[in-house]
Amino acid sequence: MEKLLSNTEFGFYVRELEINDHKKLELRESYDFFLKQSLTLGMFVPCDLDGNVLKEPKMWKTWLEVYGYNIEGKTKGRYTSQLEARRDCLKYQEAKDRVLFDGFSFNSHFDFVTNGKISFDKNDMPSILIEKLTESELLLTESAKQKIGL
Repeated sequence: MEKLLSNTEFGFYVRELEINDHKKLELRESYDFFLKQSLTLGMFVPCDLDGNVLKEPKMWKTWLEVYGYNIEGKTKGRYTSQLEARRDCLKYQEAKDRVLFDGFSFNSHFDFVTNGKISFDKNDMPSILIEKLTESELLLTESAKQKIGL
């Protein structure tokens, strides 16, 4: 399953899986719960636990050179140590692992996320359930599939 499905479509999908009936029931219940969640910014783009959008760090080596220690061993940028730079990289990766829908970016000027086809205002998200998006053909991340139990 690559895309968000309606509950009915998911039922047909699960029916075709070669798993026992108990596991099918667990998947259906898990998907029902998944669809009933209110949208958050972190479902679309990496955010910290307070819902603030995180910027993507550079590749690890570049990250250290720019924000940690340069070749001469002097610190520069806003980081005082490699540990602090590494911590930010790990925070970003953890936030990225919480993203459920692939292909979105955040427009900080207007406070919305978009994938080029559909957009959501950050302030409207709490009033929208995931189930309202099933017609939008949103791509699921591996994290979303794991959350559902696939």
